[in-house]
Order: sequence, then C-alpha cells, then structure tokens
Amino acid sequence: MLDERGVTGRIGVVGSGRSFYVLSLFVLNIGLARSMGAEVFGAFQQVFMFSAFFMLLTLGVPETMYFFLPRLTREERPGFIGQTILFMAGNGLFLGLVLWFGAFFFAGIQKNPAIAGHLRIFGIYGAFYVASAFADPIFIIFQRVRFLFLLSFLHGLFFIALTAWEYSHEFPRNLSLRRWLCSRL
Repeated sequence: MLDERGVTGRIGVVGSGRSFYVLSLFVLNIGLARSMGAEVFGAFQQVFMFSAFFMLLTLGVPETMYFFLPRLTREERPGFIGQTILFMAGNGLFLGLVLWFGAFFFAGIQKNPAIAGHLRIFGIYGAFYVASAFADPIFIIFQRVRFLFLLSFLHGLFFIALTAWEYSHEFPRNLSLRRWLCSRL
C-alpha cells in the first residue's frame, strides 16, 4: 500500500494519510453529534472553534519551509531545521499554556463556564498540533512520505482517543463508550 515510487505514489501516500485524518474528524463529529445531543455537542463545537488559534500560531512557518529548505546547502539545513523545531515547539507550548491558564476566560467569552476543563484538554492537543506542524514540509521535501503517512494516521487516532477520553462521560449512562463504538463500526 505504501508504494512511494514516483510522484503519483508519493501523492497517494500523503493523500491517504491526510484522508484518514480528515475522515477521523468527520466520523468523530457525526458520532458525537448523534450520541451527545444538541446541547453537549454544541459545547464540544464551542471548544473546537478555538482550533483557529492553531493556524494562527503556526505563523505560516510550515509553508515557508517549502521555499527556504530546498535552497539551503546541506550544511545549513540542520541549523535551520533545529531553529524551526524549537520555534514551533515554543509556539505549541505557548498555545497549551494560554488555553490551560486562560480556559475560564475563554469559557466566559463563550458564556459557557462548563467548557473550561475541555478547553484545557484541547490546549494539550493544540500544543502537539502546532509543535508538529514543521513535520509536513520536512518529510515531503526529503521524500519521507511514509513518515508523513504515519504522522497523519497517528494524529487522527490521537484526536479520536483524546476526544473519546474527555467526552466519554457525556455518552448516555446506559451505553458504554466501547459498546457505542462497536455499534457504529
């Protein structure tokens, strides 16, 4: 399945990894909407709307790497990549801390103090998302698309697991998360 010989193969590998991630979000949203009900799912969406911070804090760095990285000499690349990783890790940590310590403030903006705990957990997810945003261009430029496929796949699984763990108490009392997931598959 992960045949990366040629451009078409690499596109297929990257596309299938991304497709799994997007499909996991789609299935997760449908499943949560059906099982949680309008009020609880609305609160979930209030938390998820803060994902706009993720794109904001990447500051376009992953996209600029497509321009700069191929133009650097072999000797300059490690320093550039190291600086980029540190910068993105710092931004991820900043995002995580902002959502952790500002959870009640952001919940107040939404006029829903009940989502403060969920915002803290979402901040952890966001920190990892922003900190790992450098990986896409590096894996693509250096033709390591199998790693990118694995990263996208794990990203989707991580988001599903984190959401299921955080919202498992919201499922109907008579329906365990395990039975609910098995009934949907």
